[in-house]
Amino acid sequence: MQTDRQIRQDVLDELKWDPSVHADAIAVGANNGIVVLSGHVPSFAQKRAAEQAAQRVAGVRGVVMELGVSLPGSSVREDEDLAQAAMHALDWNAIVPKDAVRIVVNNGWITLGGEVDRARSSGTSTPRCTARCRSMRTPSRSTSTAAP
Repeated sequence: MQTDRQIRQDVLDELKWDPSVHADAIAVGANNGIVVLSGHVPSFAQKRAAEQAAQRVAGVRGVVMELGVSLPGSSVREDEDLAQAAMHALDWNAIVPKDAVRIVVNNGWITLGGEVDRARSSGTSTPRCTARCRSMRTPSRSTSTAAP
């Protein structure tokens, strides 16, 4: 079994290895296999990438995200712009049926709601197609899948 010190170092190495993460801005702690990531990154995509990097490390039993996002002024978008971007992302996804998913945006948080056919979406297509909307917060998901 790895020590917390080893896990912490492995997470730091993984963050440095991942080109989509600015590891210098992230502090890492570990306690009983629970890793805490703290600091500030310039995008929600980097925050998500840091979380995924930590989860890839052997011995990590959980990740606590205390990373803040400090968007550059030019990247900040209004909720209406985010709703439009999410709508376009869904419209361009051939797997998600048109008008099957409702979009709600509140202070940069995108919530998707509705019901899609499990055979068509496999439960992951809907949030994936909006996950790349620049400057959105981590998406929550209230979509459900119906059995075929």
